[in-house]
Amino acid sequence: MVQSSYDVASMSAARLPSKTASPSKARDGFSLISADPITYDRQPVSFVDITYHVSTSERCARIAFNRPEVLHAFRPRTIREIQQALEKATE
Repeated sequence: MVQSSYDVASMSAARLPSKTASPSKARDGFSLISADPITYDRQPVSFVDITYHVSTSERCARIAFNRPEVLHAFRPRTIREIQQALEKATE
């Protein structure tokens, strides 16, 4: 019986044993990502601390922080807007 040098119960067992193996599209999951960019529809909802875009064709929402002047720091208003955007996205 040959023993391996990595723990089969760890996440490293899912990777190739060689740490020097070069990345590949098949191994790194790039084939799961569409090459076509997502087109977002216009939304009448306007937020101050975040940006909110929805793609009805892809059934996804994009929520991003919009406070670069304070390095995108959170404040109570930011949290409320994220909650509202998540609720809106689930409708």
